[in-house]
Amino acid sequence: MDYVMSNSRDTQVHQETPVTTPIRRWTKPEQGKVKVNVDGSFVIHGRYAGAGWVIRDDQGAYCLSGSSRLTQASSPIQADALALLHAIEAIWCRGYRNVTIEGDCKALFDSINLRSRDIRIENIIVNIHSWADIFSHILFS
Repeated sequence: MDYVMSNSRDTQVHQETPVTTPIRRWTKPEQGKVKVNVDGSFVIHGRYAGAGWVIRDDQGAYCLSGSSRLTQASSPIQADALALLHAIEAIWCRGYRNVTIEGDCKALFDSINLRSRDIRIENIIVNIHSWADIFSHILFS
């Protein structure tokens, strides 16, 4: 698999061994719960980072979405972690208490679910856990 990294000065093409990952389709949350899909973005050379999330109800209907520019992220995993933290704060403020949060950063969700540790996001994980403690139900997948 080829992927391209680009900035205003040059373009680099890298060869990467393809990783076979099973396709995971979006599924509705359990009845009475909402699902939040969250993602962060990070541009290495520009130090730009952003966050985005969308909330859907147990029928799959759109409820709310949001995005923000992140000024504190210094890596892709930090951008994903901060995106998740921003999403948790937003969903709490909107009154959602039974939540499933989904994202594509396996390392982040492994850290949240205490399957691994990543020192780059340790403090953010502590904040995420603090927020998670006040929800009626929260699942990170």
